[in-house]
Amino acid sequence: MPPTEIIHPTMKSLGLDRLSVEARRRLADELWESVLSSDEPSPLTQAQMDDLDRREEAERRNPQPGIPVEEVLRRLGMAK
Repeated sequence: MPPTEIIHPTMKSLGLDRLSVEARRRLADELWESVLSSDEPSPLTQAQMDDLDRREEAERRNPQPGIPVEEVLRRLGMAK
């Protein structure tokens, strides 16, 4: 396989579909953390960038207090 070819694995091809829901959730958390800690820029479409700009402007015009992460996790049933 040429080194420039990109492989797009699937859950099934990696055997991840056989993991329990909890194991998949932990893996998803680990994958997401690796994305967040990556120095590689995440490309956004123009529509996504426009949406982020719109949301940022709406928040600037009418700031709302946020919800602490602990409360969000509690509401999702994920509190530790």
